[in-house]
Amino acid sequence: MFHSRGITGVRLDKLPAELQRRFQYDPQKAAEHRKKLEDADNDRVARNMREALDAAEKDRSTRNKQEKMDERAPLFTIKGAGTEKTEPFTVSSPWKIVWIGLRRADKRTERLSGRAVTIGIYTANGEVVGVTGNESGEGSSYQPKGGTYHLRITGEGLWQVSVIPITE
Repeated sequence: MFHSRGITGVRLDKLPAELQRRFQYDPQKAAEHRKKLEDADNDRVARNMREALDAAEKDRSTRNKQEKMDERAPLFTIKGAGTEKTEPFTVSSPWKIVWIGLRRADKRTERLSGRAVTIGIYTANGEVVGVTGNESGEGSSYQPKGGTYHLRITGEGLWQVSVIPITE
């Protein structure tokens, strides 16, 4: 139907009987079609709800697992500035390193030093296992294998590093 503001659709069941016959409108078929559309819409809504619930449960499960990992007591925590090497330590399961770097004021130059932290990971016999850290000064790194290690920590400012065992 055309009108002063454009075009609009009119449901066939709202038309006069003469126009309904002209367009071969069948109320029973129309009701069946509306029922099919309604059922399809209800199915889509139910499927979306199931998917949302599944995603929420997966998210909750992942969050709980992460919280359990985060709740573990650190094997040790070390604080320092500059470069330090840890004593050897042994972990029997996967573990993670958690670090934070803080800016430090240099009294001589009156400037703040950066937050960057770099952590070298070494086996007991001195082989390099990996290096982690970042410029932003905070983060964590998952280590998949237990064993005996030591760390060499270098920071531009003050830093704190924790080693946390993970048992899954």
